[in-house]
Order: sequence, then structure tokens, then C-alpha cells
Amino acid sequence: MKLANLLLLLLCLIGGQTMVFAQTDSTAKPQPNAPQADSVHDLLLKQFDIIRLPNRYFTIGLSANAYKGSLSANYQSFKPAFHIGLQLNRKKRLNGSFNLAIGSYVADQGTNAPIFNPDGNTRVPNSFASSTFIALHYGLNLYVIKNRYFNWYLGTGFGLMRFNPQDAEGADLVDQRLTRQSNENYSTVTSVIPLNTGVNFFHKSGYGLGFQVGWWNTNTQYLDNVGKLATEQKNDNLLSYKFSLLVPFSTAK
Repeated sequence: MKLANLLLLLLCLIGGQTMVFAQTDSTAKPQPNAPQADSVHDLLLKQFDIIRLPNRYFTIGLSANAYKGSLSANYQSFKPAFHIGLQLNRKKRLNGSFNLAIGSYVADQGTNAPIFNPDGNTRVPNSFASSTFIALHYGLNLYVIKNRYFNWYLGTGFGLMRFNPQDAEGADLVDQRLTRQSNENYSTVTSVIPLNTGVNFFHKSGYGLGFQVGWWNTNTQYLDNVGKLATEQKNDNLLSYKFSLLVPFSTAK
């Protein structure tokens, strides 16, 4: 009997403690959640969110261009060109562009040894040519490195170039038939396949600077007006060094 009374007393004590704790919890005022400090990851995300790469941007640039072909086996006599384009930039790796270039080049045999095949005394091939050109092409860039500050890409594309080689007096060489073989004619419009590599540096405002080196690989031997009379039958090309200002057109959100 004493044991039963002792157990009953113990149960009452436990029940009383439970009621006290319940009342304490019900009367306690809920505390507002304390603000939590941003993690390092959150801070980095906020910082990078300020620096957005543009989805599209204009490129405005100047380049130095040198000819290589029948009149010169080396690149020399760099001449300027003006460039403007629209670069698409939505994709991570592959992005296209539309480009216009207007410039000039010089082809000069200089003091090099004659490199012409003889054709009797009736043909007098030119040893000098200069020309302006205008080129329009679509480019495709493969980005090897692409982040919010820096891009490195490899590029190619396809386009058309119009040229007009002239002699030292400014006369059109395409009309001087005695500078070529009797049955030798050519078009002053050629297809081009540019090959290039370049880097871009971006400011957090979206503006940037770019540098590119590349080649205009043409489908003609006649940038210099010399074709079949040359000792080597190879297409002419231009080496180009280009500096560009990158102006954002639309920015990623």
C-alpha cells in the first residue's frame, strides 16, 4: 500500500512539472528571426551580378593589314582598315557575328628577284599594285575561355571581298591586258574565309576592348593582278592585326 501511494505521488509531481513548462511556453513571446550574415558564396554572386556580359555588342575597330602573294613572299607594307560589326554573345561556346571592313593594301615586288614566267616580249607583268577593298562576312567564334571579365576565342567565317588593283599612277590594272596572258581575265570580287584568334577584356559597365590577329584567305590570285605569269600558282591573302572598342547593345539580366 505504501508503495502504491509513493508511485501515485511521483506521477503527480511529473504531471505538475509538465503543466508548468507548457504554460511557460504558451506565455513566451515569439522572437523574430535574427538576420543572418551573407555567406561568401552569396557575396560573390552579388558581386558578379553587377558585371553582366552583353548579349550583343557593337565592335568598332581599326586594323593594320599586309599582303602576301606573287609580288611578295612575306607580309610587309601594312595599311589601315576600318571595321564595324555586331557580335552575338548569348551562347557559352559558339557565337556568330556580322562584320564590315573597308581598307587598303599594297603589293610591291621591291628589290626581290623577278618571279615571273617569261612570255616572250609581248607581256609586261606589273611589279607593283595597290588597292582599296571592302569586305562583308559572317563570322563564327568558338570561345576557349569565356567569363565576365575576359574572353579568348578562335574564329572563322565566310564572306565576300571587292578589290581593285591599280598601278603606281592610279590606273586600273584589270584593264591593262598586256600585264597578263592574252586569255587571262579575272573578277574583282572574291570569296574570303577569315581565320583568326582574339581576346576581349570587359569592364563591369559592359564596355570592353578587343585585340585580334588573323588572315583574310581569298579565293583569288589577283589581289596583285598577277596570276598565270607568276612562278607559283597560289591564292593571295592578307594578314590583319585589329584593335576594337566593344559597345554593349543589350545586356543579360
